[in-house]
Amino acid sequence: MKYKFTFMFLVFLIVLSACSGRGNVEKKLTLEIVAQAMENQGIKLLQITPKGGNSPFGTLSKVAAVTYAIDTYSMGDATDELEVDSSIHANVNVYIFIFDSEQARKEGREDFNNKLEFAKLLNNPSVYEKKNVMVVYFKHPDDMTEYDDMIKRAIEKLN
Repeated sequence: MKYKFTFMFLVFLIVLSACSGRGNVEKKLTLEIVAQAMENQGIKLLQITPKGGNSPFGTLSKVAAVTYAIDTYSMGDATDELEVDSSIHANVNVYIFIFDSEQARKEGREDFNNKLEFAKLLNNPSVYEKKNVMVVYFKHPDDMTEYDDMIKRAIEKLN
């Protein structure tokens, strides 16, 4: 009886310790999850490389952004496809950073703030953060304000 009780106690202890370690695993967000969340909010993105080289904001804390332009033509917000095609590479306005951890994202944000301090921008960009992801949206004066709200909702809904 004594051994049976000791054995059951050890089994219980092992099961309890095995279960307790799994609750701390941080689920990382991926580029695919973020892009899908934005599409679910109605934002159509075109992945492109900036024309004329990289932006100073293209890399933060050694993490390169994946750059996009909002596809206003396929969203029905632009009327002239030729106009969109000829200027799309100049309109990279969404930068998505996927960091290894939330802490790395915080360091990336600090790097971003340092770069922003010395940049001469007409409009301050919107920055959205969740877990290991940071999305930077550089608004153009002609952009619809709804785009900002759509991106914000998409990031807020990420789990």
